[in-house]
Amino acid sequence: MAFDYHFSEQEIHTAVCYGMIACGVASLITLLMTVAPYGRYSQGKGILINARLGWVIMEIPNLIIPIVFYFYPCGLKVSRNPVHYLLLGMYMLHYVHRTLIFPFKLR
Repeated sequence: MAFDYHFSEQEIHTAVCYGMIACGVASLITLLMTVAPYGRYSQGKGILINARLGWVIMEIPNLIIPIVFYFYPCGLKVSRNPVHYLLLGMYMLHYVHRTLIFPFKLR
């Protein structure tokens, strides 16, 4: 399956920045209108999930998104520079540990 989108790196970066700003504004407005207790302050309100599962859910996009963009670069020219592979490998090794190993070592 190949994507036929041909966006420049600058267009993607700009779109992601605007998306982050929009999420920040939405979060600000939401949190000004409601109380969002968490952890030991939650008092049983809202959805409670296991801390390990929460950690994995929080970190899994950092592991999956680079893999998706590596195999489906969305029309971007992918550099074959060995230094890029080294940095991607270090990043992936870190997030494999952070996402799939560390949460299960917590007490």
